[in-house]
Amino acid sequence: MSSEPNRRGISIRWSLVRSFLLLILLLAGSIFVLLRIAGERAVDSVATGLVRRTVDRMEADLAAFFAPFASNLHVARDWGAAGALRCRESSCVNQLLAPVMRRHPQIDSVNTGDASGRGVMLMRTASGWRNRVVDVEAWVGKARFVDLSPALETVVERWEAVDYDPRARPWYEIAVGGKAERVHWTPPYRFFTTQAPGITASVRVAPPGMEPFVLAFDVQLEAITTFTQRLDAGANGLVFVLSDDGRALGLPRHPDFDEDAERQDATLRTLEELDLPVVEAASAEAAKQGFEGLDTFPFAYGHETWWGSVRVFQRPGAPSLLLGVLVPERDFLQDLQTMRLWIGGLLLLAVIAAALLGGWLARKYSRPVRDLVEK
Repeated sequence: MSSEPNRRGISIRWSLVRSFLLLILLLAGSIFVLLRIAGERAVDSVATGLVRRTVDRMEADLAAFFAPFASNLHVARDWGAAGALRCRESSCVNQLLAPVMRRHPQIDSVNTGDASGRGVMLMRTASGWRNRVVDVEAWVGKARFVDLSPALETVVERWEAVDYDPRARPWYEIAVGGKAERVHWTPPYRFFTTQAPGITASVRVAPPGMEPFVLAFDVQLEAITTFTQRLDAGANGLVFVLSDDGRALGLPRHPDFDEDAERQDATLRTLEELDLPVVEAASAEAAKQGFEGLDTFPFAYGHETWWGSVRVFQRPGAPSLLLGVLVPERDFLQDLQTMRLWIGGLLLLAVIAAALLGGWLARKYSRPVRDLVEK
């Protein structure tokens, strides 16, 4: 007879345990589902935030990078209008513009050119400075080169056979053909002297009583690549700058661009020529959605989701560019997966603890019922 009450007690006890465990499991499952949904939303939020902050920083830093070109060219134009900039000789260019270049290291070289084919170049060298002076009509096929010390003192002077006409250079043509009051930027091209890829800002200067001339500031694109490769966009993110016709001006951090020669060769190439499929995929998605108002967007590449932003950079006195930031979603999921493991472990411990507590409570509260049945 005693076995029947015992079975009833056990049955009541396990009924309470099962009910308690079911409640705990339902609660834990609900928490896990909610956390998963919240995690996915967190990935979207974190990805959007990181990409947006990176491209915002790019935009602000590039605006600061290019600002000295326009501001100093405008000052030079005003000097010319006031008669203070009447530079036909290299000594004048050196005296007035070397201090500007010292203050702004992104200005790689300075050029002047007039309608008669006279021109002066001042460029940086490893040991100081260098002038190149040309006069197409007086010195046919020749140029005078002067190597200078850091203090602008003459070190070596020589003549070389050079077929150089400032009137045929892109910076001269775009300034003469454009509005006089504006600073004009060339499309990207390779410089005549160094063959380094770069772009040039130029303006017309018209001193009173003197033939007008064009003043130009050069920037090597290597400086933009240095900038894009230093920007932090996650462990595997890519940052790049393109010209408005889609050529690479600032290369992303990538094993293909570790060496100087590789960067020089890759700069000015199109996306197809660079053979970076993820960048091509992002560009195609951005073009499909339309650049106008495009902020951040997800796109698929290589069986995974990436997040990107391709923004048009347009500032007064600066070149028109496309700024790009691409980040794989796995960069954000690593932290999220770690968090999920911790949460899963804590939920498992909570279920085990609840089961033990449920067993203890079931024994405690089923005992009076069992005693009552036995009586």
